[in-house]
Amino acid sequence: MAMYREENPECLRELISEYLGCPCRYFPPAADGKEVVAAYEEAKARGEREGFTPILVALDGILWECLLLNACPSGQGEEFLPEERDAYRKQALAAPVPEGNPFELSGEPAGFTEPEDGQEMSISDGLWDYAAGTTLPLLLAEIPVKNPWEIFAFLPFGGWNECPDTPMLMAAAKYWYKKHGAVPAVITHDVLEFSLPRPVSREEAPALAMEQYAFCPDTMEQGNIDPSSMAGILSQSCCWYFWWD
Repeated sequence: MAMYREENPECLRELISEYLGCPCRYFPPAADGKEVVAAYEEAKARGEREGFTPILVALDGILWECLLLNACPSGQGEEFLPEERDAYRKQALAAPVPEGNPFELSGEPAGFTEPEDGQEMSISDGLWDYAAGTTLPLLLAEIPVKNPWEIFAFLPFGGWNECPDTPMLMAAAKYWYKKHGAVPAVITHDVLEFSLPRPVSREEAPALAMEQYAFCPDTMEQGNIDPSSMAGILSQSCCWYFWWD
C-alpha cells in the first residue's frame, strides 16, 4: 500500500478523483488556506443552483484505504472495484434515512477541565497539516447530490473505532442540516467538518454540544473540552469540527 500513502499525492489525486467520478479541483499544499476556503464558498453557492454539494477531500492515503474497505470490500483495501463502488452508492442512496434526532443521550459526560470561554472555529482548521506547516493537498469535489447528507454514500470513510458508519453519518448530517443548515465541508481519514450559515443560538448550543459529544466523544475528551466550553464554541462558530482517534 506504500504507493497510496501521503508521500505520493499525485497518485492519490488520480485514484480519489477516479473513485469519486465527479468534477474535482486540485489544491496543492500551500501556506495560506484562504484561496481554498474562497473556492469552497463559491462552489457551495454554485452547487445550490446546479444541483451538487461540494466538499474538500484530503489526499490522504489512510482515507483512500477506508473508502476501499467500505465500498470495495472484495479488494480488501488494496483494489478499486468500480462495480462494487457503484453498488455501494446505490444501496446507500436507496436506504431510508430516518427523520429526527438520531442520538442517544444519557446524562452528561464527565472528566473535563473547568469551563473556558469558547473560541470561533473555521473550516480552515481541518485543512491544516501541522507537521508540514501548510494546508493538506486537497480536492474540491462536486458531489452529484442535492441532499448534503448523501455525500457519505460517495465518501464512506467511517465504521472504524468510534467513528460512525455510513447510515449514522447520513442520519446525523440530515438531522443537523434540517435543524441548523449544516453541511459536510471537509473530510480527511479522521476529521470531519461541517459548515453552517450562522452560529447556533446560545439557547440551542448546550443541547447541540451534547449531541456532538454523542456523535464524536473524542473531540471533547481528547481535547479536554467540557460541555459548557463546547457550547461557547458552537455559539460563535460557523464551523463544527470532529476528530476521531
